[in-house]
Amino acid sequence: MKFEHRIWAKTLLSSYAYLENICGSIDKKVISYGIGSALSRDTEFVADKIISLIERKKFLINTKIIIDRALYNIPSDYARILILKYVDKIKVETAAKVMNVSLRTYFRKVEIGVDKFACQLISFGYNEKKLYETFSKETWIMDIYKSYYEKFLADYIGANNNKKIVKNTQNQVKNNVFNDNFEKSVSSGINTLSAFQC
Repeated sequence: MKFEHRIWAKTLLSSYAYLENICGSIDKKVISYGIGSALSRDTEFVADKIISLIERKKFLINTKIIIDRALYNIPSDYARILILKYVDKIKVETAAKVMNVSLRTYFRKVEIGVDKFACQLISFGYNEKKLYETFSKETWIMDIYKSYYEKFLADYIGANNNKKIVKNTQNQVKNNVFNDNFEKSVSSGINTLSAFQC
């Protein structure tokens, strides 16, 4: 499993809890624009804003459906443990007790669950490139992705005991703005890691 797939799996699972609230906020904005349109002279502008908000809400609902489908298609114990960790954000010890497993088993099941979830995304046609293209305009989702990406780099390089490379790579990621050069930046970061690993 490529590390990007795992990062995207964690990103989408972590974003799940916020989707409903954001859709609710969009509904309130649509109502506000609708009420305000009675006082506005620029109805075309208001109509465009409302249409744009409704399109964004449809996109977020479709995102929720994708996550639901992926969770539904993996074994229920893995889906449950992923929901406890990433959606409900339950502490490790509590989640392990709820699942009636040891901490070691809990961590193993989380890792396997993330892989199974990522495999489902791939089976739906969402490879890392498509996921980036799909979610690049949702900056809050990209922020979640960025935080998991930074953590991955720190853990990966830290495992190789080179603090200087960890710091340089983290700075590179922090300075990275998610734009058209993002994929090149990710590739260059991974090439640096590969070179270091040799």
